[in-house]
Amino acid sequence: MRSNVAHIWANKAVDLAWNPNLNGSNLVIAVSGSTVYIGGSFTRVGATTRNRIAALGTASNSALSWTPEANGAVNALAVSGSTVYAAGQFNSIGGDSRIGLAALDAVTGVATAWNPAPNTNVNALLISGTNVFVGGAFNTIDGQPRTLLAAVDATTGTLNEWNPGLSGLLVGSAPQVLAIAVGGDEVLAGGSFASMGGVMRSNIAALDTTTGEPTAFDPNASGLVSALAVGPNSVYVGGTFTNIGGLPRRRLAAVHPTSGAVLAFDPNVLGRATVGIFALQVDSANRLYVGGNFTNIAGTARNGIAAFSSGSLRTWDPNAQATTPTTSASVNALLLDGSTLYVGGDFVNIGGQPRSRIAALDTDTGAATAWNPAASNAVNALALAGTNLYVGGSFTNIGGQVRGRIAALSTGTGAATTWNPNAGVTSPQVRALALAGKSVYVGGQFTQVGGEFRNRLAGLSQNSGQAHTWDPNADALVRVIFRTSDALYVGGDFTTIGGKTQTYFAVFPAVAFFTPGSLQRQPDGVVTGTLISADGSRVVVQATSDFDSWSEVSAHEPNGFPINFTDTAAPGFSSRFYRAILETE
Repeated sequence: MRSNVAHIWANKAVDLAWNPNLNGSNLVIAVSGSTVYIGGSFTRVGATTRNRIAALGTASNSALSWTPEANGAVNALAVSGSTVYAAGQFNSIGGDSRIGLAALDAVTGVATAWNPAPNTNVNALLISGTNVFVGGAFNTIDGQPRTLLAAVDATTGTLNEWNPGLSGLLVGSAPQVLAIAVGGDEVLAGGSFASMGGVMRSNIAALDTTTGEPTAFDPNASGLVSALAVGPNSVYVGGTFTNIGGLPRRRLAAVHPTSGAVLAFDPNVLGRATVGIFALQVDSANRLYVGGNFTNIAGTARNGIAAFSSGSLRTWDPNAQATTPTTSASVNALLLDGSTLYVGGDFVNIGGQPRSRIAALDTDTGAATAWNPAASNAVNALALAGTNLYVGGSFTNIGGQVRGRIAALSTGTGAATTWNPNAGVTSPQVRALALAGKSVYVGGQFTQVGGEFRNRLAGLSQNSGQAHTWDPNADALVRVIFRTSDALYVGGDFTTIGGKTQTYFAVFPAVAFFTPGSLQRQPDGVVTGTLISADGSRVVVQATSDFDSWSEVSAHEPNGFPINFTDTAAPGFSSRFYRAILETE
């Protein structure tokens, strides 16, 4: 029996002589020579009082005399020379006032003068060279603004210039990320913000996909950016802005993909009341399709939808119509499939035909095809996989069937398939969809989908509609999702997601990983484990004992659910190491 901490030999046997016996959770361990430093929420080590932090001998059951005594949980520890760095939820440790972060003398346990002074909890720390990288819930450290992540000098505690956070929200605007596009090794993000990656960026920015740092791309939009599309030589930007890059551009512009410099394209979008561009698509011939709630574009009457070729407005005119002549139709989503353009929004007529909020248009003529699913309320998002068109919005009936805000439609008949995740419960709507492998990622305003409680973001099986075990639990609306082979990018109004404080923009790595603690050697020597997979064509588990030769243990079809595997060859080896490889299509 071991309470919260134990020593296991390399041969997997438990060290029966070593049993400190903590009365509360042990969250972190750091070993230096023959000393084991532990942190957590415990208040006793055996019969000895030790409040949330202690030092143990590797050959001793009892706590050493080292007693920093933290008054709140210790979440992270790191040792460097004669100093133990501690992070957590305390405001007193080592006999001195320290909020969430401290450096302790490794011999006496007394807090040193090192005090970066974050304004609230610190959850993680890492020593690298002369820097201590710290992460937590803070938004200031060393008296300077740093949101959630910072680097401080390991000796002086002085903050350095590294600053990857998003902050400095625009006054009078709802903070949010509304649009994401990926081009090359950059992530483009648009929304309502004043800085990203620690540098000033007004409503649109590009981040390096490897480092997360902002690039030189800086168009500087005067208002909301709600749609992005990447063409061969330009990035098309849509929203409610009236100026970008210091030049007048009403709601639609083209900018240079590297510098963000504004190009000559100037369509001047106009309309009733609040006018915006909500959707953009570029086809293989570099024709730009535009959706929104406008009534005039490039000096010509166009209702809700238009198309450009080589910067000039095409005669193509599907002419979306609203329920009354005094209101504007809205096109919220566009999706190209060869010579067909699927359109979703809030309209009752488009392409010369009665069509309720969803239609398929000919990309050459603009005429509506016979395809007619007829949604009962607005359509906000579209995604295509084979012969299934996945649709999200505010509807409760579509394709002739009752469907709660999300459905799959046949591209041949327009009928709803049996796929029925039913997003609902609290103020339900689906705002974003993305496909990968055999999954549909869905974002919006809901608290239940796919038969499970999921707050605003979920992964669903393309086959059954069942929600994945993945549960990022966003605390506010998710507006946009973009999936690459490496990551899932998410934007919206949230401030916490994935169990972390992340402001309006988050990235989830699309990799396969082992569930912590799941790798176990059984009594017969066989090793079992559990893998959480992203989406791809196949995930392969491999094993080695020498790091020179790897052998395949098992191969699986990833689908967003846990994968259990068994290594029956393990009994022949005293040590065994594993890796997971995700093969993408």
